[in-house]
Amino acid sequence: MVTKGMRWHVAKHLSETLNLREEIIKALKLAKDPTKHVLNCTGNFFGQYSRSFCKDLGNKETAGRLASVLVLECFVMISNDDGIEIEKRERERALNDAVIWRKRMIKEGGFGYTDEVDARGLLLLISGFGIQDDVFKIQDIGDLIRASNVKGISTALRRSAFLMPKIPDVMMVKNNLEIEAVDIAYTFGLVM
Repeated sequence: MVTKGMRWHVAKHLSETLNLREEIIKALKLAKDPTKHVLNCTGNFFGQYSRSFCKDLGNKETAGRLASVLVLECFVMISNDDGIEIEKRERERALNDAVIWRKRMIKEGGFGYTDEVDARGLLLLISGFGIQDDVFKIQDIGDLIRASNVKGISTALRRSAFLMPKIPDVMMVKNNLEIEAVDIAYTFGLVM
């Protein structure tokens, strides 16, 4: 499936999220270069101010944004599967995208004040592509977790080889917020 075609197909059928997840995962596994496909599918919405998007799902740009985040979520779910390799060029592109996204979010008030879709998208990008620690601090990841309402994407995030080892550190930063730390532990399956 052509990248833009995939994004608009997903955007058009957002009400069918369960079926879409299955379709996206299959399409990504069949893609010649799934990492490049995902990065192309996200486009450059991350560089645009979030206030330029309305909450109306009928809005073409808003639906495209949600579709891009859903594609990132599906990529995180398969990012550790056999045969999925992130080439240096795609990792660098993802890093560049994450830096642009981060700068824009900070200009808009910081990670704690961003909207859920924006926070989810960036958290999924760094979870799927393994953005280095020198770009995102543990506090940044904690703020993104808080802003993104991770319960909806916890299944995908639990499959991230990059994010899961950082969750205990995120919980340690929350030392004065015991209830939030316990919530994070349960969300990421660290407590049974």
